[in-house]
Amino acid sequence: MAPKEDIDTLLTDFGRTAPPAKRVAYAAAAAVPAALPILLFSRVFSVDVSRAIITLVIAGAAVAAVLSAAYHNLAFTTSVRLRGRSVPPTKASVKGDKARHTAALASHEAALERAAVAYSLFYNNALFVAGALFVGFYVVGTKVPGEVNYAVSGLAAAGFALFNSRSALKNIGQ
Repeated sequence: MAPKEDIDTLLTDFGRTAPPAKRVAYAAAAAVPAALPILLFSRVFSVDVSRAIITLVIAGAAVAAVLSAAYHNLAFTTSVRLRGRSVPPTKASVKGDKARHTAALASHEAALERAAVAYSLFYNNALFVAGALFVGFYVVGTKVPGEVNYAVSGLAAAGFALFNSRSALKNIGQ
């Protein structure tokens, strides 16, 4: 059996485990949709942001962390499916020039990665915002204070996005 370090390296190389730079990028991308409901909840439920700043920041960071995991799972799943359907450039298409073929392959991989990440961001953000609005207005509503409503609805919606992306991750081989 291979040592654990080799297995971890292979998982990182093939994208199932996100490298730290990609994790930071996903977290930065998740900060925007995680902060959007704060503005809405502060207006609709009259949340005093200055009084509830600690609760909102902690809940927003937790929502961003869960969303960033959902981003990576769905981006990885989408990139695997795109790679299975796409046809990489052949050596004949670049007249047998090895340097041009390598550049064409790198460009093809970069385009697949961009498409997978863009799809993941769009899909998970739409799912999160719709879920946060549904839970925040219909499920929790006025039963709890506004800042707790944001925390509950944001984490529930982000958790649903993560669950959805994990179920897509499990179905890669099918």
